[in-house]
Amino acid sequence: MWVRIPLSPLWFFNKEVKKGSRNMLIVDQNRKTIINFDKVDIISIDADDEIWVETINARYFLGEYLTPERTREVLQKFVEEYKNRIPDQNTVFCMPEK
Repeated sequence: MWVRIPLSPLWFFNKEVKKGSRNMLIVDQNRKTIINFDKVDIISIDADDEIWVETINARYFLGEYLTPERTREVLQKFVEEYKNRIPDQNTVFCMPEK
C-alpha cells in the first residue's frame, strides 16, 4: 500500500518564491543521488516506510526508516526546510541516514 503525498501545497510555495530564485536539491540517504526539486511531481511513502520521489520520467529512492513515525518526521523536516528556504539562494536537503 502506498501513501501518496501530492505536492500541491509545496507547489504553491514554489510559485510564491520570487523569479530568479535558486534550486532546492535533495540528496538521497545513500549520498549517491542528487535530485532537483523543481523536477519532482510526487513524494511518496511506501508500505516499507521508504520515501520515494517521482518525476515525469523516473522514480527515485530517497531513504528508508525503521518506523512509520520516523518516516513522517523526516518528510516533515523536508517540508519545513522547503518552506523556510531563503529566496535567491540554493538549498540542499540531505536525507537523514537514520
